[in-house]
Amino acid sequence: MEITAKRHRVSRQRHAANFETLVDASANFWLILGIMVAIANLFSDSVLWWRLLVSIVMLFGFWLQWLLLRCVAEHLRLQKKIAGLPYSGTISSNKHEFVWNCGNCGQLLYTDTRCEFCGAKIVGDAEG
Repeated sequence: MEITAKRHRVSRQRHAANFETLVDASANFWLILGIMVAIANLFSDSVLWWRLLVSIVMLFGFWLQWLLLRCVAEHLRLQKKIAGLPYSGTISSNKHEFVWNCGNCGQLLYTDTRCEFCGAKIVGDAEG
């Protein structure tokens, strides 16, 4: 006898600060620090064009570091979402999300045809 279940749409709220939020905060800190260092460099005692060139290169380097850390944080969130674990922050500007759970065991569904946890065949959506 085959088990069948309907899937349920569940709204879930994001959780508070996790590791990915710390990586995001570090990215913002490095970007702000880079801007301050580049501005401070403009007031050093060297030739103007050299100061400007060095400041631009420094800003670009800090921006690349900010981008790398933001990508790492986004990657952590995506891995946690795929694994069905709670994560903090947003993925590509999503503020709220809906997920589908199995009507038989309540586990997160990754496909529309069957539950990987209990093996129930998904026959449709639950009412409401």
